[in-house]
Order: sequence, then C-alpha cells, then structure tokens
Amino acid sequence: MDNEYIVKTVLHAGSEVINFVPGTKVIFHFRTTKCDSDKTVIDDSRTMGNPMELILGKKFKLEVWEAIVQKMALNEVACFKVHKSLVTTYPFVSKTLREAGKPQSQKRSHHCCGVTLQNEGIGYADLDELIKYPQDLEFTIELVKVVLPNEYEKESWQMTENEKLESIPHLKEKGNALFREKKHDSASEIYAKAIGILEQLMLAEKPNDDEWLSLNRMKIPLLLNYAQCKLLNKEYYSVIEHCTTVLKTEPDNVKALYRRGKAYIGAWDEKNATGDLRKAAEIDPSLQNTVEKELQAFAAAIKEKDSIKIFFKMKLVSRYVDKDGEGRVSLVPENTEDMWHAYNLISEGDFVSCSTIRKVQTESATGSSNSYRVRTTLTICVENIDFDTQACVLRLKGRNVEENKYVKTGAYHTLDVEQNRKFSITKTKWDSIALERVDTACDPAQNADVAAAIMQEGIAQICLITSNMTIVRAKIDQVIPRKRKGHVSQHEKGLARFYESIMQGILRHINFDLVKCVILASPGFVKDQFMDYMIQQAVKSDNKVILDNKSKFLLVHTSSGFKHSLKEVLADPAVVSRISDTKAAGEVKALEAFYNILQTDPARAFYGKKHVEKASAAQAVETLLISDKLFRCQDVALRKEYVELVESVKDSGGDVKIFSSLHVSGEQLEQLTGIAASLRFPMPELEDESEDGSDSEEN
Repeated sequence: MDNEYIVKTVLHAGSEVINFVPGTKVIFHFRTTKCDSDKTVIDDSRTMGNPMELILGKKFKLEVWEAIVQKMALNEVACFKVHKSLVTTYPFVSKTLREAGKPQSQKRSHHCCGVTLQNEGIGYADLDELIKYPQDLEFTIELVKVVLPNEYEKESWQMTENEKLESIPHLKEKGNALFREKKHDSASEIYAKAIGILEQLMLAEKPNDDEWLSLNRMKIPLLLNYAQCKLLNKEYYSVIEHCTTVLKTEPDNVKALYRRGKAYIGAWDEKNATGDLRKAAEIDPSLQNTVEKELQAFAAAIKEKDSIKIFFKMKLVSRYVDKDGEGRVSLVPENTEDMWHAYNLISEGDFVSCSTIRKVQTESATGSSNSYRVRTTLTICVENIDFDTQACVLRLKGRNVEENKYVKTGAYHTLDVEQNRKFSITKTKWDSIALERVDTACDPAQNADVAAAIMQEGIAQICLITSNMTIVRAKIDQVIPRKRKGHVSQHEKGLARFYESIMQGILRHINFDLVKCVILASPGFVKDQFMDYMIQQAVKSDNKVILDNKSKFLLVHTSSGFKHSLKEVLADPAVVSRISDTKAAGEVKALEAFYNILQTDPARAFYGKKHVEKASAAQAVETLLISDKLFRCQDVALRKEYVELVESVKDSGGDVKIFSSLHVSGEQLEQLTGIAASLRFPMPELEDESEDGSDSEEN
C-alpha cells in the first residue's frame, strides 16, 4: 500500500486473515469524512441503514475500496486516509448509495456533460463541492463479513455465460419444490428469474439460430410453470400473455392452450375460452370430458352472472361544496352509465384523485436495478379527457400536483377512472349543472328501464335505453340463404339460427327485473315471426324468464333494423304510452313537441344559441332543450354562458331538459346546434331575424 496515497491506521484488530479471490463478496460499514479540522462527515452507512456489499473483481466505480478492504482482516476496524486523485468518483458513488432503494421520482437528476456538471452539480451541495474542489478523504471501515464465491448464490449480473446456463435447471427445480409446497408467489419469482436469465442469453444470439432456438426451448416449460402459478393466483391477464408467448413458438402446445383457456374463463371471455379449450381437447382427446365440464360450468356461471346483474347507481362517498361553489366530491361509479356521468362531470383544470398503477424502478447499492408495479393514489390537474364508450374507459391526462412517494410533483401521468373504484373531483367552481348531474347520477330511481331489439332479416341490434345513453349490447349479422324453389328448408334453417341468436342475446343482455318494456321492432313481419319463434322455444324448454315476462314485449313497425331507427320507435304512440314515466320518453316527447310547434306555429319554436338567449331574456321559454355536449366545451366562459342560460330559464318558471349526446334523441338535437326552445308566446321578431341571416355563430 503506497504510504503517500493511502495511509492506514488500525483502530481495532481483526479476528481472521482472509485469502481474498475474485468474486468474493465483502460486507462492510463505512464512514466517510473530510480531512479538515472538524472531520466533517459526508456519509455513514449505519445512518443509511445498510452495510455496503462489494463483489471483488467486478470493476466497482471506486476502485480504491476494493484495494483497501483486501488489506483488512475479518471484524477489523481501520481508518484509511486516501489521496484526492484516487477518490474523484466518490461523489457519484455516494449519490448512488444515498438514493439506493428510492423510487425514480425521488432521485436527483444530473448531467453527464462536464461543463454542465461543474455548473449545475448532481443535486447534493456537499458532493458538488467535492466535484469542484477535489480533496483527500478518510474512510473508516469495519469489515463485517466475507463470503467466498462458492458460498453464496450469485445474481445474474455476477455470472459468466456458462454459470448462467448451468443455473437454469437448479432454479427450475427450486421453483418446482416451492410449487409443491403451494408457495405459488415464491415459485413464480424463481421461474421469472430463470426466464430473465435465458432472455439475457438469447440477446447475445442471432434469432432463430440453433443456439437461440435451444435457449427458447428451455424457456417454454418455465413460461408454462410461471403461467400456472399466476393462474392459481387468479392473475388471468398475465397467464394469457405468457401462454400466448409459448403458442407463438408451439401453436399446438396443449398445456398453453388449456391454461390460456382457463384464464379466458377467469376474464369472462367466452369466445376465446371456448376456442382454446376445444382446440386443446382436439389435440389431446383425453381432455374431452374435462373441457366439457369446464365449459358447462362457465356457461352456468355466465347465466347466473347475467340473471343477478343489477344496475346500481353511482355511490356518493362524500360531498363538500362551500357557498362560493368551491369544493370536493368523492364518487364510486358502478356501471357504464355512471362512467358517462363521470365523463360529463370532469372538466379540464379540475383536480382529480384516484388510485393508479405505477411502474417503480429502484437501484441497489451494487448498481443492479429492479422494477415492480405498485398501486398508489395520485392527484392530477386534468389537461386532457378521453372516454371510450365501447370499452367504457375514462382516461385523464395531466400533471401530478401532490408530492407522492413514487411520482414527483409536476410529472405527467395518466389516470384511468374505473368502475367500482373511488375517485374525487375538486373544482374551484361547482356550477348548478355539475351539482345537478351529481344528484342525478346518485339517484337510485334512474335505471335502464327500456330495452329494444331492432331487426331486419339477417341483421339485429339489442340495445339498452338508459336515462342518458343508448347502449348497443349486441350486434347480430348472419347470412340467411334466399328462399328458392327446392331450397326452402335452407332458408328456414337460416332464419331459425338467426332468431335463436336474437333470443340468446335478449336472455344474456336484458335484465327483466329492471326493464318495463322490451321493444321488438322491424320492417315487415320479421318481429312477428321472431316473437312466435321465441314463445314456441320458451314453451318447449319451459323458459320461465320469457314466459313470465311475455307481457313486457311490444311489437313496433320501423323502417330498418339499424340503431338510428330507435328515433321513430320511441316516438311511436304505443311505445310512448308504455314508457311514459321514463326520462328517455320525456326527452323524445319534448323533441317531438318542439318539431310539431316548429311546423304549426314557427314563431314559438327556435334553435341556436343567439335566438334562445333572446327568448330567455324575454322570459318566453317554456321548455329548453339542450345537449350535455355543450357543457363539455373547453371554453370556460362559453360553458358559463350555457349554465347561466339554464338557470335563467328555470328562474322564469321554464322546464329544462338536458339531452345526452349518446342518446338517439340527443343525436337528433345536435343537428339543431344542440340547443332549442319552445316558447310560451310567439316572438315573430326572432323569426324575422332568422330570415335576415343564418345563425352563423352557433355550434
């Protein structure tokens, strides 16, 4: 040891001299101080909480530590004064050690550029000083433990390629032993480790070469074992992902097909579950009985799930809004319509809090990194809102505004508002429209009380008509052979298959405990023929659901079998009288009344923001029809104008009907600029303005 560059002082003699070899793991506590008169402490591993671990011969950043620990005996305590030329990397090692185990959001960034590094540093004032003004340092080291290479299980980064390959069978057997002990979480971790090592080795090989294919074959049983652990833990999407990886290489792998099929059952994916399980049984006939039992049980579970399905309402957890309109509301959406309400409640600039999944990456003292997923609660200032009506997913993007263990303030994040999970909205101003929507969303009297099956030969759509949405729950499109001489039976069989599909769709998607009316609509006699078929089949199979609710079915003529025909269906007098007390019927009736006035007394019916505002100023509005889409505009001032218009009409004794843009009546209102009004008395002066020029400023 060079007396000029490293000076050692023994403070406590050791108990055993060690023969250090490359790969030896040394564990020691250290205390780093300046060589000034105060012996200023820079770092202390005991304060940090963990001793330092070092693998000799792995080119650690601070090479001098490898040199000095090899001059020590076990349990020795010694002080080493080290020349500044040998500790230039210490500030960077210190930064890594200080931030080991912390999430990325709590780490202090630094630049690699030398000039910038000198000017801006690495985020710690004492370490920045060492970078600018290098100086001698003292390390007080206590050698706690020494482990020789053959005495500990190496991490993958410490292994040679041969050692990595040799470790795979041992890891597999270790995972199998844990699995037999029903320690599925621990087993999956071991399998994942083995898979990770193989994937590292595969990166060094050319895809589809012999070596690469050999490694890939070794990976397949590990993937299947890992998938089985996840299946038992009910982590179905992870099973689907890993079994799909296997099937890309071996499309007829029975275990992969069977386990993925079981995972699809867990995810309630009937089509894919049936496909995978039946294919597995075709390849391995011994599975036939097992597969049939699985599918029968799944079909029964689906039927039970559908039969008890209830449309719950949005749950109000808490609500505090002060007299100035500022406040916070916490809600739990419980169905598709609740998600629609949430979409309409949240505006850009609102603060939304809810739980989310975040990927966290940590770094150990030795420099190895690890990533895992955690569920945490974030609050973001909303900058972008996206609602997928088909998938029923509401995504919010914005910056985090509250310090979090995993996400720093100001970082962008996407929140998914999910069914059955609480979220909170904080607004600087809760206007009357937003508060009314909260009341409506949480009102248990609001339900999907109308259903419809609209059809024409070969095409059908089954819809639920809720207070705010028309939800297409099933689309049926089948080819029916044409009726030709000598081939009538083919046509009739095709029709029977088509009617059976509609009947099963009705049983699957319509809750007869809730709906007041099921509309069967079609051009011609398709609806009548279907009704006859359904009743006949219900009698044959003693289907109590159909037979007990026969009176709820209403047959209505329509021009086509497509969704847009709902407009004329809901306006049919027979339908109106049956669903007279529903919100959907109220909107349809109000819009129909507006059109009638527009035709018979045009001076009492106007649409467009400018004309309606003038009618409201004259307190002439009897019924205001307005689309909820207008309240989602990004222009805060414009939204405020619509809110004030609604409040003005209510104050003057008028009736306000807010139409959902996802409802057929709302779609029709949007064609009239989204806002219309029928008046108490004629205002011909507004009619004259309409003739002078178009309402070009409207939406």
